[in-house]
Amino acid sequence: MARHNCLLGTLDYWRFHEQGRPRNIRVSGSIRCNSGRALVDAALKGIGIVQLPDYYVDEDLEAGRLVSLLEHYREQDDGIWGIYPQNRHLSAKVSMLLDFLSGFINSV
Repeated sequence: MARHNCLLGTLDYWRFHEQGRPRNIRVSGSIRCNSGRALVDAALKGIGIVQLPDYYVDEDLEAGRLVSLLEHYREQDDGIWGIYPQNRHLSAKVSMLLDFLSGFINSV
């Protein structure tokens, strides 16, 4: 990893799974950005490599614009988090979204 320009999101480490255990590896690079789409664009331009959730890169992987690396060390999929203030009444929209996400996750 030290020989590559690792494009960073909000964290300064990447997460891997090695020998049945999670492992965080500190990486560095020329770009730090909190936009996954911007990091994908930088990777597509050949600026560096990136670690992002599937939904950012699936289309580019399928089209052959990006190549998956280190699949053997891929961490288990993360969950989807819905965070909201517990002491407030949820709007109907937020409540419906949480119900939808909960149903989607439970069906996978």
